[in-house]
Amino acid sequence: MLSFIEEKLIFANRLRQERERLGLMQKEMAQKLEIPPNTYNGYETGKRSPNLEVARHISDTLEISVDYLLGRTDERTINKEKAKLD
Repeated sequence: MLSFIEEKLIFANRLRQERERLGLMQKEMAQKLEIPPNTYNGYETGKRSPNLEVARHISDTLEISVDYLLGRTDERTINKEKAKLD
């Protein structure tokens, strides 16, 4: 099981990777997520952690799973068919 600090770093790294995959600057990613740029920067540097509502918004906006962002799985997307059955 990962420690809180390890999860925070994984979240920060995966968020940065997603931004880079989209070819966006931090400011552009913050606009896409509808959050202030300094808040986004804090998430990406590991200095801040989003609350559950914001984490879900990030996940929905980027179409990736929260579990992926937290390092609980290496699958980026949610299997929507499986989610319907659960």
